[in-house]
Formats: sequence, C-alpha cells, structure tokens
Amino acid sequence: MTKYITFLFLFLLLSCGEKSVNILGNKTIYYDTGEIKSKGNEKENLKQGKWISYHKNGKKLSEGSYKDNKRNGEWIFWFENGVQRAKSNWKENLQHGKFQAWHENGQKRTESNWIDDKQDGKVLFWCENGQLKTEAIMKNGKLNGDRSEWFCDGTKKSIGSFDNSKPTGIYKIWFQNGQLNEQGNYTSSGQPDGEIKKYFKNGNLEFSVKFQNGLKEGIWKFYDSLGTEVKVENYNKGKLVKN
Repeated sequence: MTKYITFLFLFLLLSCGEKSVNILGNKTIYYDTGEIKSKGNEKENLKQGKWISYHKNGKKLSEGSYKDNKRNGEWIFWFENGVQRAKSNWKENLQHGKFQAWHENGQKRTESNWIDDKQDGKVLFWCENGQLKTEAIMKNGKLNGDRSEWFCDGTKKSIGSFDNSKPTGIYKIWFQNGQLNEQGNYTSSGQPDGEIKKYFKNGNLEFSVKFQNGLKEGIWKFYDSLGTEVKVENYNKGKLVKN
C-alpha cells in the first residue's frame, strides 16, 4: 500500500514579509496586511507555553504548547471556516499519542496512534460522506497485518496483507462496479508468487501470468477487451523462452 500517510497538518508560520512585536516575552507576529498571524510566549528566542496562530480572516488556525521551541502536549488545528481540522499529541516535537483529522464538512477523515513520530496500531480513513475508506495496521511506522479499502459508495476496493510494509499472501482488487480487477499472491518476503490474473472492467480477462518466488515462470497470456488472445510468452526462471 501506499504508505498510509498520514496527514500531520503541521502548519508552518511563514516568515516572508511578516512583522513581529515582543513585549516582556509576549510575542505577536502579524501578516504583512496587519492581521495577527500568531502570538505566544518567547524566552531567549525559544517559544514557551501556549501559542495560537490565526488565519487571515481572524479565525484560529492552530493552538498548542511549546517547551524550548518544541511542540508538547495537545495541538488543535482548524480550517478557515472554523471547523476543526486535526487534533494531535506531541512529545519533545515528536508526534506521540492519538491523532485525529476531519474533512472540511466536519466528517472524520482519519484516526491513528503515534509512538515517537511513527504510526503504531490501527489506522482508519473515511470519505467525506462518512463511509470507511481504509483500515490498516501499522507497527513502528510500517504496514503490518491486514489492509482493506473501500470506494466511497461502500463497494469493496481491495484486500491484502503486509509484513514490514511488504505485501504478503493473497491480494484482491475490485472495480467500483464490483467486478474483480486483479488477484494474486506474494511470498512472505514480498515477491510475487503463483498466478496473477487481471481483468477488464467488463469482466474479460486482460492477462494471466505466473511467477515463482519473484521470477517470471511458465506461460503468460494477454487478451484484448473483447476476449481475443493477442500475445503469448513463455518464461523459464525469469528468462523469456524463444520459440
């Protein structure tokens, strides 16, 4: 899978053209148009305690605490319309603990757990309509275990398993119309193994190929969308056998 990423929403403060005022450790930074951009406490040029940043329209962009210029504790982020965008937890500037994010319409977008800046445990993603989109298991920042995906109408999109972010075992992929798109198998080391079949959206076979521990093996057949065989190849231990 694509690396479940993860949507950290770290809104960096732009320095270009900004103005700042520091009074007895209370620092306020302004947009070049005059609106407050961020404010908080600063000691010896290091951010300390609560800091709040703002969108140009005056609504909050983020709020959280620093210790010696490092994020610590809970941080909350918002869209320009005031809807909460994300909530995360930090330890010494590393993401640590529960992370949640939302779509701009207020529907939950993702939920996961982090340990020392790496995802660990169940990861969930949702579509804007609330339909579950992805469910996966992460360990130490890498995919480990089963992963399932759905289209936003609830139709199954894919299933598969991973070990240390390498695909393993049987996988299946479907079109949104429910027709099987592709199926195959991987070894425990992430190598394709056995027969892989891929289909056109109309259900006709596009190709049937075989691997043995990652090497092309045996007869490979290819078809057009009408079901006519268009090419045949033969492999032995990864090498094309000439007729």
